Amino acid sequence: ESDIVGVLDIGSGPGVFLKFFENNTKLFGYDIAEKQLSAGRIALPEACFTSDLEFLISKHKQISHIFAIELIEHIDKENFNKIMHVVSKIIKLRSELGMNTFLHITTPNYSSAWPIIEKFVDFVTKMEYGKQHISKFTPKILKSAIIDQLNVNNVNVKNIEIGTFMGFTWISKYLVFLDWILIKVLKKGHLCYAKCVF
Repeated sequence: ESDIVGVLDIGSGPGVFLKFFENNTKLFGYDIAEKQLSAGRIALPEACFTSDLEFLISKHKQISHIFAIELIEHIDKENFNKIMHVVSKIIKLRSELGMNTFLHITTPNYSSAWPIIEKFVDFVTKMEYGKQHISKFTPKILKSAIIDQLNVNNVNVKNIEIGTFMGFTWISKYLVFLDWILIKVLKKGHLCYAKCVF
């Protein structure tokens, strides 16, 4: 994988994820919640936070890696398509310049034990993830959505990998044994992870 030139975090909130990257990396955060963006601008002044998707397209040369972490399950199909349309434009513009683009997406895997985990999390935390997760993906559905929405036949696709990983550990490191048992039984992880290279 090439060096990271710039990172776009879609659904960035106040920029918690962006803080993991080195100071010499261009940082972009996209969100529709202005309060979250305002908090991000204070907490991470070197980053560029915006709710303007068209602005992000204009910065395509500076965006080598695009992340959507635990986001797409919270948005409907219309908004998913809108975001993927912008991602597609960035990828195509970079492809025309001979630049690679790396796309990373994570979302709960509804072909695993995730529905059970979701009920467990709701019970323990009272966060009502069941109501918050309005779009449900499996590895197969996620891969199909990426291919359809990015119209990848028109760009230089190097690789699309869809894998899965654990979920209970996300709640607490002390619950790793539950992940181990479920994955041994079901042979699949609880969260989908898509890594796409264009």
